[in-house]
Amino acid sequence: MSHKVGTLKTGDYSIEGFEDKITVEVKALGDFIGCCTHDRERFERELVRMRSFQYKAIVIKSTWAAIELKQYRGSTHPNAILGSAMAFAMSANVPIIMAGDFGTASKLVARLLYISGNRCIKSLSSSTNSVIMETANSDEEPSLCLEPNETKKSLK
Repeated sequence: MSHKVGTLKTGDYSIEGFEDKITVEVKALGDFIGCCTHDRERFERELVRMRSFQYKAIVIKSTWAAIELKQYRGSTHPNAILGSAMAFAMSANVPIIMAGDFGTASKLVARLLYISGNRCIKSLSSSTNSVIMETANSDEEPSLCLEPNETKKSLK
């Protein structure tokens, strides 16, 4: 699978040609805590932009338990973080998916892009059987390489 590094107006990942329909935002736990606290205004502006996307998701490379157990830096109470997460999900009508770890996040982002890309293609033409990402074997999951410090991907 090929990918292209570029800049997206909203989110970290999309599919080339569907950048206005598909967006996936990926956050490490520390980044998400920042979105709930000192970077909240900037993140809320991003959520406003996400509302217009047909397919959207926020993938967090952590767990709800890690938040509840306050396994992050800062003094913000876990209930405040959990409340912010629920408010973000409701205000932008965007699912928040807790991936648990980096590897699982990569797989989930790939799957989200695969499904939403295929749905976009089907909406363009009901007769197409195209897929956005190909695998070597039909039993394999699509994969996406997420590297730390890599941001703003558009799959090709």
